[in-house]
Parts: sequence; structure tokens; C-alpha cells
Amino acid sequence: MLKLVFGDDFAANNTVTTSLINANSPLVWDETMLDSLKVYALNNQAVMCSPFSMAAASTPASNVGTVGVVLAEALMAMALTQIIRPGAPMLFGVPAMTVALNSGAPVHGSPDSAMVQFLSNAMARHYRLPHRAILNVATSKSGDMQAAYDSMWGLFPSMLSGADWLTMGGGMLEGALTVGYGKTMIDFEQLDAFYHFLQGPDFHDIEEVFEATRRVGPGGHFLGETHTLNSNLFIFGSQHNNSYEQWDIEGRLDSESVGVLKAKKWLQKYEAPPIDAALDEALLEFIARRSREIPEK
Repeated sequence: MLKLVFGDDFAANNTVTTSLINANSPLVWDETMLDSLKVYALNNQAVMCSPFSMAAASTPASNVGTVGVVLAEALMAMALTQIIRPGAPMLFGVPAMTVALNSGAPVHGSPDSAMVQFLSNAMARHYRLPHRAILNVATSKSGDMQAAYDSMWGLFPSMLSGADWLTMGGGMLEGALTVGYGKTMIDFEQLDAFYHFLQGPDFHDIEEVFEATRRVGPGGHFLGETHTLNSNLFIFGSQHNNSYEQWDIEGRLDSESVGVLKAKKWLQKYEAPPIDAALDEALLEFIARRSREIPEK
């Protein structure tokens, strides 16, 4: 399909897609996963070699121990790809989950999973590997306060550790078994905010800052200053920052409800991207042919 879209030569010599394969932790790569890995490597396409770690279940109940196991698994898979095609692009990816010891359920978002991301990034830098991390995944079943905290424990360590490839950036609920439209919108705003934060202090307008401060003087305010009106202070579009009375009049909407309303507006404006008619037909014919050829199990 990639050759149909990009042409045989370009698809063979450039990375135009990526995929994900999971080890059956601890320390097992099954036939299905490795067969897929071989196909991608042979065709010079990237794969996130991502052990399915769940600390206290499939890996040791230790953030250091978990990283030791998943690193061994990932390195084995990536070494195999270099035998198949030297230079085939691969990524070291870690979902970094733990297990709730009171229920056995997988947990996204905890200080231990955050530590796993920091440690994994350190090992990725040591081996000079691109590091894939996951962001806003929540164990919570709705876009509530728990979902926000769950996501924070993924977003912050992944961003601050300097991960190269960020996935699951918006809306993930119930451990990525489902997606919430409202949470998606709120998560996207958090990504924008974190990008703003990572730019660091901004000194480009320091002379304007000094001038505005001199104009305002002691006891004044900066609300009407031109510098204020032209500033790049980050504003959360969906954040409740008005008065209680205004929030009450507008329906007492929580964050998830605000996100859902925003998602509906986005969906109403959506326009399907154009596709060449001949290419569309070729892809549909390919899908139909492969559907006939692949036996049902």
C-alpha cells in the first residue's frame, strides 16, 4: 500500500510509516510479532520495539528492575532488525505501566511509571536510540480529576525527559481501551501549554518590559499596556477562569463537558482531505484482493 501511495523507489528508500510491536514480557518475543518486525525492517520502515511492561506483573515490582527487563527485550528486537537490514530505523519504546497490587489491574499514571520513562530515556541516550514515550493515557473511565492526574504522570516525564517520539497524546481513557472526545480537546490544550513551557524564558522583549514598567510606575497596573496586549502569555481556551456567577449562568459545565462541546464544533467543520481518484481506486482494489487472499482463521 505504501508503494502505491509513494511509489516503489521512494517507499523502499525512505521511512514513510511506523508500527508498534510488543514483547510478551518477561523476555518473550512471539512468532507473530517477530514476523511483523522482519517485514518492516526488510522494507526500511520504522518500528517502535515496545515491551509490554507492567511492573509487578510482567516485569519486577521495581522501576529500575522494569527498565532492566524491557531494555533487554527491546535491544534484542532491534539487534535482529540490523541483521535483516543494517540501518533499518527502530525506536525504543516503553509504555511504563504498573499494576495495582490491590486488584491486579494495569495502571497508567503513577510516580513509578514516570520514573520508568526518565530511566528509559537515559538508556536510550546511552545507546543512541530514539525514545518513544506515551503521554496522556488515563486509567480513569471518564475525563475527571483522576484522568487529569493520570495523564499528568505520563505527560510530564515524557516531555521533560526529552523523548523523541510522543504517542497517545489525547483522549486515552480506561488504559487506552477507549477514547473520550472531551478529554481529547483538553489534552490537546495541555500539549500546547507544555510546548509553550518548554520554550523557556523569553528575553526578546526585555526592553519593552522595562519601558512598560517605567510607564506604569509604583501602584499602577499593566492591563492596558500595549506590551500586555501583544504578549504571548498562554491562555487555556477551555479553562474556567471567569467568576463563579458567570460559570453558574453558563450551565456549570465541567472540563469534560467543555471539551465535548469543542469537539462537536471541530467535527462540524471537518472536511475530508482530497485524494486522487486513481490512487483511491488502486488502494480499494488492493484491500479487496488481500481480503480475498488472506484466509479466515
